[in-house]
Amino acid sequence: MRRTLSVALMLSVAGCGGSTESPGSSATPVVPGTQARVISVTVIPSNVSLNEGLTQPLQAYVKEEGGLPQLVTWRTSNARVATVDALGMVQALCSGTAFISAVAVADTTKRADATFVVGSILLPVVTIAQVNSGGLPARLDHLQGQVDVVLNLVTTGGVCGDNTPAASYGLSLDHGTDRMVVAESAVIPQAGPMTLSFDTSHLLPGAYVLSGFRRGTSGTLITSANSVPVTVGN
Repeated sequence: MRRTLSVALMLSVAGCGGSTESPGSSATPVVPGTQARVISVTVIPSNVSLNEGLTQPLQAYVKEEGGLPQLVTWRTSNARVATVDALGMVQALCSGTAFISAVAVADTTKRADATFVVGSILLPVVTIAQVNSGGLPARLDHLQGQVDVVLNLVTTGGVCGDNTPAASYGLSLDHGTDRMVVAESAVIPQAGPMTLSFDTSHLLPGAYVLSGFRRGTSGTLITSANSVPVTVGN
């Protein structure tokens, strides 16, 4: 009887407030889910000085967590000064300042800017200074034979739209909507006068508009600052 009571007491003590865990064990911690987010966007290079007509590639880096796409869209603050394509290639157009931005696709509040300062390159502006024939001022209402045209080239800031250096200078005659190049020289003076000549013998009689031009290396013609109405009288 005394032995039975002792065993029961031992069982009662073991069951009161005892832990079911083994010594040294711990409960498995609860790991909260990682929130997908964009942390920051970086653009390299972030400050660029570039002359008109030149290009500069940019690279964007998106720091994120949670497996978000590391994509950006590109924007320009001033498309007249500089443009940017979908790959981050910047084209400098006209002198001034533009901010090129990379905006995270996954979070449009995250962005980075690159500052572009575009400088003006010096290009000659063409004007017609004289129209001569036989060493004397030509009769503009009755051009005949060889005509010598003196172009004046004045160095000034770049012309937006075609800022490439000159490949040649020339003369054109406009007749209605038709334009004929009647003289062109690949000699590229930086400034000052240059003389180009053409012969009217192969032209039909009639009214024309005489202009000088600068042909850029891209092939675009930049017409002279002035033009002269003339009449061919063969």
